Amino acid sequence: TCALPIFLVFVFIFEACTENKATKFKLDSILVQERTEAENKSNVQKLIDGWNNKDTTVNYYAGLYSRDCKLYLTGSQKYLTFNEKIESDKAFFKAFPDVVYRSEEVFTDRNSVITRLWMTGTQNGTFIGMPASGKKFGTSCILICKFDQGKISEQWIDYNQTGILVQLGYELKMPGSNK
Repeated sequence: TCALPIFLVFVFIFEACTENKATKFKLDSILVQERTEAENKSNVQKLIDGWNNKDTTVNYYAGLYSRDCKLYLTGSQKYLTFNEKIESDKAFFKAFPDVVYRSEEVFTDRNSVITRLWMTGTQNGTFIGMPASGKKFGTSCILICKFDQGKISEQWIDYNQTGILVQLGYELKMPGSNK
């Protein structure tokens, strides 16, 4: 008669300990995920700070990007490689030496960071074949970075390139129109 209550107490204690371990495991997993998201978010801010400082050194990029990363730009299905990204940024900073990126909103989801930016600059060099105009532009930009082991493995940058071109002096014309 006494064995059944003792057995039930033992089962209750065992279940409580097992449930406690499962809860601790879930809590630890959540904390690791939050820490990872915070580190990824911090790395995106380092990326933006580097752009604002016009840092195009290999060491800067190697600290943020994986060597086999894929970097997609507005309007292109083809991605840039690690070295092509460095050269692309050098050309962009040469065309817009005063370009500034300002983070407006940041969202994290597991291994991805999505940032809405405001980008401004003055065209003082050639940009996609257009000679320096000395004109200023401002546009919004969406930056999406996917991380793998703390480094950017994929990146998408989407901005209103047509809006920038119009602000720099390009004219949009309807086909067959003089206007």
